[in-house]
Amino acid sequence: GVTQVSVQHLVMAAHPSLEANSIAELIALAKKNPGKLAYATPGSGTAMHLSVELLKTTAGIDLVHVPYNGGGPGLVALLAREVELMVTPPPILLPLAKAGRVRLIAVSSLKRSPAMPEVPTVAESGFPGFESTVWYCVVAPRGLPQAEVAKLHGALTAILTSAEFRDRLAADAATAETSTPAELRAFVRSEIPKFAQVIHRAGIKVD
Repeated sequence: GVTQVSVQHLVMAAHPSLEANSIAELIALAKKNPGKLAYATPGSGTAMHLSVELLKTTAGIDLVHVPYNGGGPGLVALLAREVELMVTPPPILLPLAKAGRVRLIAVSSLKRSPAMPEVPTVAESGFPGFESTVWYCVVAPRGLPQAEVAKLHGALTAILTSAEFRDRLAADAATAETSTPAELRAFVRSEIPKFAQVIHRAGIKVD
């Protein structure tokens, strides 16, 4: 590992007719109607799929997964209320939320998204520590000399901390995140068992 690059928050959106304005209300509704509420994703095994399955495991609820061939078809299904819920990165949802065509329920990161600071996190909605994001990093071949890793890290950090790069990411509702090689290694090692359990419990297979 060289450095983490960025993190993109995921947001859960509901059809405006759904009688749930928060994670707490959604969970209560799901518990009253187990296996009846459906959520769309861009496909099985995607970060969006794993995020909802993590929520299902954490909250003890039963939601039906409906995988689509990409985010666009899933969004069309949500707008038509073929499904009640969808989890996706914010950019495609923000204009629809402003128009009242979808309702933003919660974001899956530990901190609120700068793109929609009014939307609470799942963590602050009763599930401390809940985190599921789309993250990117730079890695190098195993065995690369530490001096070369340090050189790469320095050059990349200069770019990642620049105002131009941060502004470009903000346009996509993402944030720049740097790390040391050791921090990146520890983060990746923490993500693997967390989502391995989710995959095993849900029996997830990639499309």
